[in-house]
Amino acid sequence: MRAPSKHEQRLGCVGVAAVLGALHCGAPLPASPVLEIPRVVPSPLAASGPEPAAAGKPPGFASTSAPASSEEDNSTPPLEVIRSGAYWRGAGRPFATTLRGDWDTSSALLVVYNRSWQSAIGRLLDYAHDDLPVYVLATPIDARSASFRRWFASVPFAGLVSIALDTPWIRDYGPLEVQSESGISWLDLIYAPEDRPLDDAVPGLLGEVFETPPRTEQFQLEGGGIISSGDGLCGITEASLAELGLLTADTETWEHFLETIGCRTVARLPELPLESTGHADMLAQFLSPTQVAIAVPTPESSPEVSEALRGARRALIQAADAHGRQLEFVELPMVNVEDRYYSYVNGLRTPSHYFVPSYSFVDRALEQEAHQRLARALQGVQVVGVDSDEMIENGGAIHCVTLGLKHPLLPRAQRSPGRLASAGKARLRRGRR
Repeated sequence: MRAPSKHEQRLGCVGVAAVLGALHCGAPLPASPVLEIPRVVPSPLAASGPEPAAAGKPPGFASTSAPASSEEDNSTPPLEVIRSGAYWRGAGRPFATTLRGDWDTSSALLVVYNRSWQSAIGRLLDYAHDDLPVYVLATPIDARSASFRRWFASVPFAGLVSIALDTPWIRDYGPLEVQSESGISWLDLIYAPEDRPLDDAVPGLLGEVFETPPRTEQFQLEGGGIISSGDGLCGITEASLAELGLLTADTETWEHFLETIGCRTVARLPELPLESTGHADMLAQFLSPTQVAIAVPTPESSPEVSEALRGARRALIQAADAHGRQLEFVELPMVNVEDRYYSYVNGLRTPSHYFVPSYSFVDRALEQEAHQRLARALQGVQVVGVDSDEMIENGGAIHCVTLGLKHPLLPRAQRSPGRLASAGKARLRRGRR
């Protein structure tokens, strides 16, 4: 029997209920011989896992290979001359906060369980548990189910957080991390408080569980709606900017927003036609401060989709130029059928792995090319494909159901009294992840 690693020994027993009470570690669930950490006794609560819609299979697609780079208009004046351009907006004053980079490897990982893609999450955990502590978030009804118990007994060394949830999209409603000289802070932004109150409450509850109180901010920005270089260069789609009310905001509001989230220059990215989320993590992701995985069209892409993807690249180039950076792009083909976009940039980085979506609906050669481009770009990092058919059918992929956090997660052994918003039946809805 293999001895647990340091981070495996750190994983504790955590539970969050509609009314938080004293929770503690119970007897281990039936497990395979390699399981060495205690499992949580789930708290009694009234929420069950979401039910994704059935997938519809589009036709196959021809393979294509995009060039590594192309000429773009990067004639935007430098930051010292102006503070905004057609495709970007910059801060007019210095500040100390910086939004953690997409590429910045995490100290812990949160993954939301959903029975419709439990096999895919299990594959991810098979690799990720060697890199960092992993906590699985599951609704109390799911956590008590026989199906979950069998699945959880089969995955290696994970902690369980039993928590009421509306949806599995932890990336969108989980805390954002900003860094400064004083350390890492968690931001609790507004997330559909009337439509999805349980999700909106998650950052505060996680702050209680892991003793990292988040700072509440009155901006309605979902985590999938922003990408970050880790040195102050960010990207947000026009759709997310509209939700934030920033398309016509005054300078003071913009400055306050940029300082709050730790972005000194923001690329204004176009949204994809008919794509339900309007999120930046479908378009691009930083692999390093100067390297960006970006979605590019295939020969079958419509003119509207092709223009949106070219516009995202153009916006990032001009914003980087204003930020004093030059970007290298890793081009990953994006296939779409009407409102369904099969994105390979919607992945997850852990210290020694990069988890990339895999789709049975996409031509195998095209997918292999996307995975190989990532592998060449991420030297020394193992690229692992994870089945994302069910996830993308419901509007997201790997990046959306996982959240890496730089701040170490050290759970309490017991919970003090507390309160969670009224429990509702867990569900998946279209239109927002």
